[in-house]
Amino acid sequence: MARNTRLDSDVDLIVAPATAPGRGAIAVIRLSGNGALEAGGKLAGSDLEKAEPGRLLLSKLRNPNSNQFLDQSLVVAWKGPRSYTGEDMVEFHIHGSPAVIEAVMEASLLAGARHATPGEFTRRAFLNGKMDLAQAEAVEALATSQTESARRAALTQLQGGLSKAVLSIRKELIRLTAMLEAAVDYPEEDLPEEDKDVYRRMVSDSMAGLAELEESYNRGRRLREGARLVFAGLPNAGKSSLFNALLRRERAIVSPHPGTTRDTLEAVIDLKGIPLTLVDTAGLRDNPDEIEALGIQRTREAVEEADLALFLVDASATPQESLAEYRQLHHHPHLLVYNKIDSHPTSETLRNMDAVFGEISGQAGIHLSTKSRQGMTLLEERIIEELTGGASEGGSEVMLTSQRHVEAIRRALDALGAVRQGIDDGLSPEFVVMDLQEVLSQLDAVTGLRELDEDILDVVFSTFCLGK
Repeated sequence: MARNTRLDSDVDLIVAPATAPGRGAIAVIRLSGNGALEAGGKLAGSDLEKAEPGRLLLSKLRNPNSNQFLDQSLVVAWKGPRSYTGEDMVEFHIHGSPAVIEAVMEASLLAGARHATPGEFTRRAFLNGKMDLAQAEAVEALATSQTESARRAALTQLQGGLSKAVLSIRKELIRLTAMLEAAVDYPEEDLPEEDKDVYRRMVSDSMAGLAELEESYNRGRRLREGARLVFAGLPNAGKSSLFNALLRRERAIVSPHPGTTRDTLEAVIDLKGIPLTLVDTAGLRDNPDEIEALGIQRTREAVEEADLALFLVDASATPQESLAEYRQLHHHPHLLVYNKIDSHPTSETLRNMDAVFGEISGQAGIHLSTKSRQGMTLLEERIIEELTGGASEGGSEVMLTSQRHVEAIRRALDALGAVRQGIDDGLSPEFVVMDLQEVLSQLDAVTGLRELDEDILDVVFSTFCLGK
């Protein structure tokens, strides 16, 4: 597996706390690189070269210069390449006092280490072939996952799910490249039409696989980063009540008087594995006062920025009252909610609402009562379905969560489109192969199979926690 040229700084001895800053019961200090076992042995007072790899040893840590006793610690050593980084590596499991952490860090520096940069341990694991770049990025995604679904998605990528999907497509395109290069050897002969059909099928299959990955990006991004759910509708349609019902506590002020909410109000929940920011907004209506008008403007802006809007309609009112606002907002991703069905609207009223609103969007409304919670389960299911396409469980589905990945996949799709056009136009095989090389280059950028600029790696690993 190709890797970037190693720099001296990629092999020297580094040290960093691998646990979060602050006070805790236990902290972990991690050493990796040339001389890790010797430096760790200076602090632990033992020959870690002879220690059983991966076995915890009870040791008294001392400053290598002053011999001052620092802490009683569990020490574990690994010999490269059988370690996380692929290098000699040592960890000190110490008491989690900031003073103890500082003392052990200082002693490690005296023993010859330097401070690690964010993500440098995982960067070395990538450079040493312990994982590909997509897996390395999954380490950071796992460390920052906020929900069970995000954790599962990150684990799928860490276990090679994304890499396997990309490499499977890459393998097919390598085969196509070989077939076209063989045709280059016989330039005097036109490509048989049956061969072109085979090429087209291989390109189409590859494009379908890449398109599926591209389409997964919004679902994957929402699993990792969360989504914004905005409540919209006329004043007194029940937006604040639904906001509180989803939040399962009273956060927004609920009043029978229209126009109570003058500004946006936000809260974050975990809805079946999706980090969801709820945004309560001012009611939409004509002729508001000056302050309320500012709130309505913010409502419209919030809907523009939302991943999904809930447009609430008072089921006890006539649909015509909400139509003007609905016409302005219905082209945004949204769900239509008929609230206050506890007011016992007739079935004819509800059918009339479905007919009137359905004519605009073709969408049937969800019948809801925030008082009795009737319809709440269905609403939550529909929210998840709209945001993730039904992938809320994370599971083993391969999903793109990185902007870098989706941009590479999109460039690969564009280049594959050129490949298909070249085959259709009867271009000489060597020109088609040039476009195929661009496709392969973009796929390799996802997994790190090709040489990557140092600044790209710097960007990827700079988002990592210190010590990871």
